[in-house]
Amino acid sequence: LTEEEVYEGICKTLVEKLGMKFAWIAGIDEAKNQLNIKYKFGDDKGIFDIYDFKISSTDTLTYKAISKGEIIINQDSAEYAKKISCAEELVKRGFMSSCTIPILKNGKVESLLKIYSSIPRYFNDSVIEILKEIQHDISFALEKIEMIRENLILSESLKNSETWILITDSSGRITYVNEAVEIISGYKREELIGENPRIFKSGLNPPEFYKEMWETILSGKVFRAITPNRKKSGEIFHADLKIIPIKLPGGELNFVAVAEDVTEKMKLSDRVQKLQNYDALTGLLNMNGFSANVSQ
Repeated sequence: LTEEEVYEGICKTLVEKLGMKFAWIAGIDEAKNQLNIKYKFGDDKGIFDIYDFKISSTDTLTYKAISKGEIIINQDSAEYAKKISCAEELVKRGFMSSCTIPILKNGKVESLLKIYSSIPRYFNDSVIEILKEIQHDISFALEKIEMIRENLILSESLKNSETWILITDSSGRITYVNEAVEIISGYKREELIGENPRIFKSGLNPPEFYKEMWETILSGKVFRAITPNRKKSGEIFHADLKIIPIKLPGGELNFVAVAEDVTEKMKLSDRVQKLQNYDALTGLLNMNGFSANVSQ
């Protein structure tokens, strides 16, 4: 479901099912201080030919709806025309009452829903209550769509990242791994989900290492270390590891392990270190290495 589909569905429903004359939804362009039509349905009677899409005037229903974040009603266009001359155009087109509904997303007015009726004073208390429900439902739908979109972007980013991403629940069971975990460890995703990260245990870390790790993450702090791990093949790889505790609603802790395979970097570092003290061609001590040994 997209925002456009939500807008289309609500405008059509208002006209076809609830007997409204015309309905449209516009987004708010704050930079230009104007409305941009997203969707419309019904007979507009040419209203857009004379409609001012600017929202700067403090006298308009549009401005009041945006600034207050409340539903604003024009109960009788004929009466309203006595105050605002442009409302005469509503009367000419048979739009005898209207309603302006601000649509909020994450607490901010995101767009406006405009509804027109051919009946004066159509928007009584019972109708307004229904419109409030519609307002709430649209806002909920837009927030849900945004959340789904963000989750999809995040999910795809994590999935295709070259960085090791592994998530466990509070009991240490693996609930998520990205492709990098599969590539680095040699395990398939289905082999890891539900398992404990000790499946990667190399046996090279002392017991104090794990004691410090659990004390750190259970206290809500991030744990960092470069640690040896074992692949499915038995090969050892070194991971620059960060474990991030995440507290979920209700207080449950999940743990996100972010790591980089630094095995080759460590080998290169050892090689550079060795070249500082040994001749690359002969493998014998060079002057630096000789001097260091003499000093010892």
